[in-house]
Amino acid sequence: LENKIKLIGIFSDEIDLDMLVESYQFEKDLKKKDIIKAEIMRKMSDIFDKKEEMKLEIINNVEKNLEAKRKDFSKRKLAKDDILKKDLEIMLKNIGRMDEEDGK
Repeated sequence: LENKIKLIGIFSDEIDLDMLVESYQFEKDLKKKDIIKAEIMRKMSDIFDKKEEMKLEIINNVEKNLEAKRKDFSKRKLAKDDILKKDLEIMLKNIGRMDEEDGK
């Protein structure tokens, strides 16, 4: 939800930017054009910062998920024998059931 709100904010800023660019294009007064140009730069800077912050958050989330997967992998590697024994038991039970059903 937080990321969606941030994206909506970025889209809103980009709409504002488009409106500023239109204002700049239609403005005849050079002093006003300079003011609008400065506003465009500020808006572009804000949008850039927000996008970069979101990218960094995504990277941090990916890193956290990878770390969790690494820990899980290490645990599974240590528990390999137990996991394989359980899987073998399940497999043999299923084979036994299939043999019983074939015999019926």
